[in-house]
Amino acid sequence: MRKIDSYEKYKHLIGTKINEWTILDVVVRNEEKHRTYLLAQCSCGEIKEMYISDIFQQTGKEKKDCGCGHRKRLDKAVFEKYGYLLGTTINGWTILKILPPNDKHKKTYALCLCRCGATKEVKMNYLLNGKSKDCGCGRRETLSKMRSKDLAGQRFGKLLVIEK
Repeated sequence: MRKIDSYEKYKHLIGTKINEWTILDVVVRNEEKHRTYLLAQCSCGEIKEMYISDIFQQTGKEKKDCGCGHRKRLDKAVFEKYGYLLGTTINGWTILKILPPNDKHKKTYALCLCRCGATKEVKMNYLLNGKSKDCGCGRRETLSKMRSKDLAGQRFGKLLVIEK
């Protein structure tokens, strides 16, 4: 009897849209504890079973969406913060695209083109504080110059370089 009462109490919500959720069905589980859930679909297409209180809390903590709105707001904030850097060259990197935090990266990255032609995803704070200067090509160039330098006749402590 109690199970039917809970369903009847909330069945009028089926088909209604609350924030980004569309209510698909009312699910009553565990008669002893009187658990009533709503099967709801977010505007992005994700379907989720959730407590009724998750949608109807009056404290501002209700779930307005599945999290897709947060990702959209985050993307917008990242582009507002770093958008001016697109196309600019910092150290050896030219910034092609701003990559907001996602499942793969927890920080903001930039898709960059190195002066040697290689592309790589680089942490934005590494670009801005000078920690990343290039893809490693600068180090290779420096090492090749050092290796090709003629050291003949130079002294290193008690050692004397005789020939290259």
